Amino acid sequence: MRKLMYGSVMNQGVRIQYYRTGDEKPALIFLHGRGDSGLCWNRLPLVFEPEYDVVLIDARGHGLSDAPESGYGQEEMAGDVAAVVQELALNKPAVIGHSMGAETAATFAALYPHMVSAVVLEDPPWPDRLQNATSAEREAAAEQFRQELVKVKAMPLEQIIALGKEENPTWDESEFLQWGKALKLVSPLIAQRYLNPRMPWQEVVSKIQCDGLMLIADTEKGGMVSAETAEEAKRLWRNLEVEYIAGSGHSIHREQYMAARDAIKRFLRKQRRRF
Repeated sequence: MRKLMYGSVMNQGVRIQYYRTGDEKPALIFLHGRGDSGLCWNRLPLVFEPEYDVVLIDARGHGLSDAPESGYGQEEMAGDVAAVVQELALNKPAVIGHSMGAETAATFAALYPHMVSAVVLEDPPWPDRLQNATSAEREAAAEQFRQELVKVKAMPLEQIIALGKEENPTWDESEFLQWGKALKLVSPLIAQRYLNPRMPWQEVVSKIQCDGLMLIADTEKGGMVSAETAEEAKRLWRNLEVEYIAGSGHSIHREQYMAARDAIKRFLRKQRRRF
């Protein structure tokens, strides 16, 4: 990008880091997945910078944002997005989210409908596999994830990158540096996301009023949203489009970059023609 400013906002005592291209353009917010950071979006924001004021947010516990002792629920993370929108005086931005960030984007649109014009959800974690889990099962899942994260964070950056290349051979070479740096920065406290039940996704989407696009992938390759879940989402959210990206797993914008890029471009251009 030609320029990338950075700063932070405070939301109930938690500092949230953002990166922004600026200029008098419609705003487009990117919300990353678990373990990533705002800069992990890599090539995708470059495509939209000529037409949009691109804003990349580090979720709490990630990147350069604060890692509070508690408060990692979807409502808190959606509140962080609202704080950025308010502080930067963004006028009804469109929001793109991947995985955890997609869940945050959907929750933001549901809870703050007056603040958003459209949302793009890249393979949100629906359904929540722990939705009906016991407290003991949730604690076990949180501790397992925390231990795995601590183990990865202890590795040298070069080893993390090498592991990423081995596990994700379809990713572009440019993806791995920021991905590895993000894993070094992320706080193990984010494991608390597993401890409390999240708002059912059906309740979330039924409250969304703006237009939306959901990108889904091959479940056998790691995609989280099944065709049946996508159809149910369309019934509950009448302004939702669903696009299946063949040959991709959970990280669609990395595994099938051009297909994801083009689908998002088509959707956003259609939104801009409406306003």
